[in-house]
Amino acid sequence: MLPRHLLALSILISSACSAEVTPPVPSEPAENDPTTPSASPSPADEAPAPGTQQPALIPPPPRASVDGIRGFTALSTVRFAGPPSPTHRLSATYTFPDRARWHLEPANAATGQRTVIYRSGPQVWQLAPGTSTAARFHDQQELQALLQLELRRAALFWPRGIAWEDGLVDGPGPASVRIFQLADGCLLGARFRGSSILPTSFFSRLPGGAVFEDLLDVQWAAGPQGSRPVSWSLHSSEIEVWSETIEEISTDVRYVDAHFLPPHLRELPTTETQDPILLVEVPARTRQRHSISSRTWPAALAEALAILNEARELGLQGTLDPNPVFELDGEARPRALFIRLIRGTGDPPDGWERAAGESALSRLALDAGLPERSQVDQLRAARPQGTRTGPARVRLGLVEGRVSTVQLMVPLVSEDGGD
Repeated sequence: MLPRHLLALSILISSACSAEVTPPVPSEPAENDPTTPSASPSPADEAPAPGTQQPALIPPPPRASVDGIRGFTALSTVRFAGPPSPTHRLSATYTFPDRARWHLEPANAATGQRTVIYRSGPQVWQLAPGTSTAARFHDQQELQALLQLELRRAALFWPRGIAWEDGLVDGPGPASVRIFQLADGCLLGARFRGSSILPTSFFSRLPGGAVFEDLLDVQWAAGPQGSRPVSWSLHSSEIEVWSETIEEISTDVRYVDAHFLPPHLRELPTTETQDPILLVEVPARTRQRHSISSRTWPAALAEALAILNEARELGLQGTLDPNPVFELDGEARPRALFIRLIRGTGDPPDGWERAAGESALSRLALDAGLPERSQVDQLRAARPQGTRTGPARVRLGLVEGRVSTVQLMVPLVSEDGGD
């Protein structure tokens, strides 16, 4: 049981652990990870009542790269300490400066079994499991949530983006410490033991020096941008919370600012149809692009199925997504085919690419017809302010070779250099 005064952390942990111990296994994951609305927010969401004026949002600072890197996404596997519980997956995305989004859910989670933390500028919100409206943190909760976000960013992106300074020797034995004082009075620190040239632990402290979090037993490995952490143990007030394996850190991310706002604060058009327009996350993925000769849907689908069947014979590492993704031309006709690997490991196979994570506008329809130009135009017209759109795509969900779902997507790029 975590100390009650650590509200931000305890809310996140209790929300994540509220999922069923044995969730049903979902169907094959889609290309994107939309936030699915539920029937109504819980009372804890503290959402404004209808007609109530919401506090004005404070926009984040202009985007700026750090050592030529605009941000990153880290994917982790989390195992909670204490009684047995399902393995969780944590995705942590940062865009510089002051933009962050965490998504925590049990492995093989059912729809809605997720906790999402959003940061935009100085504001932080939590979207709890089973809810559709996020609650904003205030006062001490907000300070603690920001400190959580900053500690993870500092550790995952070590030593970039922070002006570390030498600190006092900390703890027994030969050690050195580097620290950074945050503007709100909190402290970040990195601890070195023995002859280590990389931190063996990271820590955060509240104003006045009270212990908040520690990342202990940090293990490192080589990465594309230099050494990166691959595992650690999270402790809160000297109590172990979870052990974590950081499986991947991708620096090729292209998320727009609305990605770091909870769904109810995104400026998207509302419709009376059953197919709302959503802003979704398209995670980084391993894919292969194929030019196709067909411009009619029946012929293009047959061509796609033949290409997928050929790919299955190659024995690729990972699971081949059975649902084709088409890039569309200006008339919403199929122009190219993307096939992708799910849960692929290591470097992409020859002829494949690792596509960047990105934001997209999406509309999912069940038992619907294939896309038309007017539908693509509707998505483009819904783009948030400060963004531009890329080539439209459609993902066809197949059941026994027949189309059962149609997911139309238009990728977004920030106009202030977020690409």
